[in-house]
Amino acid sequence: MSDLYDEQRREGAAMIVSEAHRMADAKGIKLTSSTFDGGLPLKNRDAHILTLATGGKAVEVRFSDEMLADFPGGVGTRPTLDKILIGINELAAVCF
Repeated sequence: MSDLYDEQRREGAAMIVSEAHRMADAKGIKLTSSTFDGGLPLKNRDAHILTLATGGKAVEVRFSDEMLADFPGGVGTRPTLDKILIGINELAAVCF
C-alpha cells in the first residue's frame, strides 16, 4: 500500500474514534478508552478492531481496512457510522 493510503487509514481511524466519542456523549456515556488494534500501529489488515471502554466494561467493533481509509465521505461512510452506533449501543447495554 502507498504512503497516501496509510495516511488515509490513520486519518480515518482518528475520525472514527472522534465520532465514537461524539455518539457516546450524545447517549450520556463517557468513554474512558477508545483504541484501534490494541494501540499497535495501523497496518494493512483484513480487519481493524476498535475497543471502546467505560466503567470497566468494553466492546470491540470490527472495521475493514477500506472502512478506515475511506472514512468519511467514501461509499462505506453509512455502514461505518452504523457500526460505531452499534458498538455504543452494546456498551450502553452492558453498562446500564
